[in-house]
Formats: sequence, C-alpha cells, structure tokens
Amino acid sequence: MSQSEHLDPALVQDEVGVRRFLDTLELELEERSSHLSLLVFEQYETRKRPQGLAEAEAAQALLLSDPRYQEFVARWIGKVADPLLERRLLLWERAFQGARVSARADVRELVNEISDTIVAFRYQIQGEEYDLGAVRHILRTERDRERRRQAWLAFAPLSERLDRKTRDLFRLRNEAARAEGFETYAHMQIAAQGLALDQVKGILTELAERSNLAYRRILEAGAERNGLEQVQPWDTKFLLDGEGGLPKAFFPRSGIEGRLAEWAEIHGVDLNELGISIHFMDIPYNGLCMTLGRRDIRILGNPADGHNYYKTSFHELGHALHSAYSDPGSYILRREPSVFSESMAEMMGYLVNDPSWLAHVGLSEEQIRSAGQEAMGPWFAYLRQRSAHALFEYEAYANPDGDLDRINAEVEGHMLGCTVDATPRWASEPNAWYSRYPVYWQNYVLADVVASQIHRDLRRRFGSVWGSREAVAFMREMYWAPGGSVEWQEKVSRATGEGLGTAALVADLGG
Repeated sequence: MSQSEHLDPALVQDEVGVRRFLDTLELELEERSSHLSLLVFEQYETRKRPQGLAEAEAAQALLLSDPRYQEFVARWIGKVADPLLERRLLLWERAFQGARVSARADVRELVNEISDTIVAFRYQIQGEEYDLGAVRHILRTERDRERRRQAWLAFAPLSERLDRKTRDLFRLRNEAARAEGFETYAHMQIAAQGLALDQVKGILTELAERSNLAYRRILEAGAERNGLEQVQPWDTKFLLDGEGGLPKAFFPRSGIEGRLAEWAEIHGVDLNELGISIHFMDIPYNGLCMTLGRRDIRILGNPADGHNYYKTSFHELGHALHSAYSDPGSYILRREPSVFSESMAEMMGYLVNDPSWLAHVGLSEEQIRSAGQEAMGPWFAYLRQRSAHALFEYEAYANPDGDLDRINAEVEGHMLGCTVDATPRWASEPNAWYSRYPVYWQNYVLADVVASQIHRDLRRRFGSVWGSREAVAFMREMYWAPGGSVEWQEKVSRATGEGLGTAALVADLGG
C-alpha cells in the first residue's frame, strides 16, 4: 500500500487535513520520481532498458492519474485561505492535467518504443558506424562538404523508421489534449508554461526578424570564405558553429569538469555538499541534468572541445543549482515550468561569455575584444535551429497527416537561410525531444530571452558577474529559492523591473 493510501481524501475536512494529505502525496511522488530517474540514468549509462523501468513509469503514472486525488484537488482548490496552500493545489491541478495525456498507457508505450529505438541506434556514414555526438561533430567541423552531406543524410534511416510511430504519438496526444479543451497538444503544453502558442510564435518570429541582418551577414560571410554559392542544410552548422567561435585550444573537453569546480569554489558554492556530480557518457543530448534526490543531482554530458560545450556544461550546472537551492517547503512547488527551468540554466550558461571569465581562462585582450563577434555564429546556430524545431513541431501537431518532411524542410529553410531539402529527417534529427520532451524546443530560445534580460539587470547591479558572490546570492534569493511559490514571469519582472520581451536579446545579438 502506498503512503497516500493510508489517508482517505474523502475524509479531509479542513485546511490542516488538506496540507497533511498533500504532504503525504508529495512525499510519495518525490520517491517515485527519484526511483524512476535512477532507472533512466541506468539506461543512459548502459544503453539498455533496465529491469523495472516500465513498472516504475506505470507506478508514477498511476499516482498522477488517480481519480480520487484529482477529485480531491478539484474539491479544495479555491476554498482554502492560505495562499501557499492554494498555490500547491493549483500546481497539482496542472500536474494532473498533463498526466491525463502523458500517463496514458498507449502514449507511454509509444514514447518508450521510440526512445528505445533512438538510444540503441547507430548512424552509418560512408560504411562506418557513429554515435550521435560524432555525427554532430562532423556537421560542425568537417571541411569536406560531401562528408558533411553524408553525415546529414545519416539521419534519414532513423527518421523513416520512426515516422509512423511519431505521427501516431502526435495523434494520441492531440486526442487527449482536446479532451482537456485545447485545440492541439502543442497549445496545451505552451499553456502549462503560462504562455499562449500565438504569443510564443510571435516571440520566435520577432526575434528572428529583428536579428536577421546580423545573422545573414555571418552566414553569407562564411559561405563566401568557403566558395559556396548556395547554403545547403548540411552547411549551416559548419558555417555558423564550426568556423566561428572562440579558439578551441582554450576550451578542451578535459578541462570542463575543472572549470565547473573552480567556479563553485570562487563563488562559495560547495558542489559536494549540494550533491551535484558530473558524468560524461554517450547520451542523445548535448547535456542533461537529472535530479535523483534532494542531494543527488547529476549532470550528464556528451561534450567535445570548444567554447560551446563549456556553455552547455555551465547551462547544466544552472539546472543543478536551481534544483539544489529551490526551497519553497513543498515538493510540488519545486517543480517549476520548464521554460523557467531552462531560463535559470541559461542564466548560468551566459557566464562563459563574461569578459572577466574569458580573461581568467587565458584569452588575450585582443581575443576578448573579438570574442563577442566570434561567439555570434554558434549562438545564432543554437537559436535558429531550436526555433526551427519548435515552429515545425507546432505545425506537426496541427497537421500530423501532412507531408512533414516537406514542412520541416521549408521551416528550416526559412529560419536557417538555406535551401529546402525534404530528405527524411524530421523524426530523427531532433532526436528524443519530440517523444520524451514534447513541445520543449521553444524553451531554449525563450530561456535566452529571459537570460539576456536578467544579465542586463545583473550587470547594472554588480558589474561583472564573474567572481561576484553577491550576484550569486541575488540569483539564489530572487530566482532559485522561491521555487514555484511565485509565478516565473512575476519573479523576472519583480527582479528586473520589466515584463518579458526580446529587446535585451536582440541587442546582445547585434540587432
């Protein structure tokens, strides 16, 4: 018998009883989430599906889909005097709504089938086998254009294998979301972030339009240097990310863990005490942060040499610090919307662009002066590709029976400024995100919108953020510690004095 089953929600008569029941329910959810995360970590580590993973997923889904708990929250929401208790009930209501889609057995089965296929897949390039990290490295750094094209084509077999199942998954999610009153599942997921789909589309489009002159200048200069009359899809990462960026000699893969530890020591943060550890392994993402327990937070990475991988690692450290320092007194209040979680991660990711940190790493004054411009190519590659994935995903949910290879190619062509090539890739190139992390890509772009706004405020308050324990204390107090006890947009506006907008990021991008 689970802990929550020792209490009968129908017998709760007052706020004390509501609080007591939620405390018990949240303890059980936390324990189940930790166990499930441990098994998922094992899957990444061994590249095999561990025994008990399906059962753990089913157990968590059962808790979140239990009609007794859903009826309990519906009965008490709006009827308690304590604002924090009301906030907990509201977040439980949101969690239940999401679970009515994600916890469906048919949805979970498809997600697992797709994820297992992706984890086990090996990409073939000219007769040789590669993992995902190696394929992406070729697309970023390989000067041989034909080899880049072959790497780009390596996504096609996996996409063709996943096409039908991923469309089916989109249809199932749409069906469940419509039962909740939403036009599509994409609308529902964006609403769970405290935003509207049209609002997010507007932000992504506005950001691209207002920074387009600077973007085109970088892309076209790279094409001219390499004698390319046309930019093909397999050229964009190389022209923006492989050729641009800061000297890789200053950012070796072997130095990442040491730089994270150094940052913590200088800023008075004890990673061991917080339970933050670092694990490098072949995962289907550049980086990932997993909270397995209150003091067991694991940063996973699949890095190579380069400034961008340092940015990813500091980004994941931001996730870890957000999780470790969140202290609202309730487990459900620590589960903040993913767009804000990514914003908090990117708030740390921005630190690797700080001139004081770059000087500390060893760059010369001249290199630092040019660092801002040199970093623009990789930054644009990051923002534009994620915007393309997000905008395509909205279209895929709106029309899962459409020609998704063509739609994907047209969205990418417009956002990346390359030719339109409808080779099958839509279900594989973004890897596991469409299945395990649906309607998530916009969070990375919005995170930069928020992080630029926050860093503009931090610079005004503290000057250089590097080396400032006061700045870290401010971030902890204003953003991390309150958790979900305060809506994320309210936290940002309260600290920076302004609402969400693209102006700071556009300025940082040279727009």
